[in-house]
Amino acid sequence: MRNFKKLPAWQKGMDIVAMVYQLGDSSAELMKYRLADQLQQAAVAIPSNIAIGSSHENDNDYRAFLRISLGACFQLETLLLVIEKLPFNTEGEFKDLFGAVEEEKKLLMALMRQLILRGA
Repeated sequence: MRNFKKLPAWQKGMDIVAMVYQLGDSSAELMKYRLADQLQQAAVAIPSNIAIGSSHENDNDYRAFLRISLGACFQLETLLLVIEKLPFNTEGEFKDLFGAVEEEKKLLMALMRQLILRGA
């Protein structure tokens, strides 16, 4: 069993969760469009699936959960892009969150590559 709490990808995922839950002025508007719950679910899925995957001894199983985390990153990014299209002001509010999601995708891809190379 791996210690998922030491993984930079898990740590960044937890940062993303905190960022999503701390969304400021847009919270009421996000609730109006029923997006807050979706944002939170996608964000929580990122570190959760990393943790679940780390419990698997088989690297193929672990990678499968990392792919689910990566999918949650793309879901979260898509939700943020949807929000940008909606008729309320989010000028720059999600810039840091977009950057964190982009960094998380890179961390997950690197971790998956590392598992592939280890198994080769």
